[in-house]
Amino acid sequence: MSVPIIKDIIRAYRIPILEVPGYEADDVIGTLATEAGKRGITTYMMTPDKDYGQLVSEHIFMYRPRFGGDYEIMGVPEVLGKYGLTSVDQVIDLLGLMGDSSDNIPGCPGVGEKTAQKLLAEFGTIEIFWRIPTAERLPSKEGHGEAIPKPTVLNVSSNEEKCRKTVVFSTTNEEENHSTVVQPIIECPNCNYPVVGDFTSCPCCGTPLKRSKHINKQ
Repeated sequence: MSVPIIKDIIRAYRIPILEVPGYEADDVIGTLATEAGKRGITTYMMTPDKDYGQLVSEHIFMYRPRFGGDYEIMGVPEVLGKYGLTSVDQVIDLLGLMGDSSDNIPGCPGVGEKTAQKLLAEFGTIEIFWRIPTAERLPSKEGHGEAIPKPTVLNVSSNEEKCRKTVVFSTTNEEENHSTVVQPIIECPNCNYPVVGDFTSCPCCGTPLKRSKHINKQ
């Protein structure tokens, strides 16, 4: 019940509202941030969620609010250092292994953050782990996998389906994704409010709109 009221307040402040039916806010934020980053635009994603770590790049940063009013800005070095990874692409695998209750990711039973980090340090990605035979995943006399106990390897090997349940943002370059997520923004000729979506009149002042004056030229 409060969401429509919040939207009215945001519109009153002339703050653009970007939303796409059928897509979560994560998908929209991820798509816009990725597109902006490709164009060299410095972009900050305001969120405490760990899974946004997979999107950071030279131009894309996480702006993470902290309890108590503080915040932290995380780029590639900060994400890698915080989670003990060698690539931001491993964020997906890390959460798939250890789980993330905020996004209903179950994770692999018995695998926490430290164990997930060891597995990724050893094998690089969880896909590589599953590609090789189980016998080759186990610790060997040559030192392969010595940091990962045998029971852990067998546990992850037998829980592949649960480990695969992770979050991947809809940020591919497929035409159907961009044609769905990117919508025209029209500037109201009366109050200059940026209108997103299929409105026929300005939600701020009610002025009828003509879909010809686009702000986001492709």
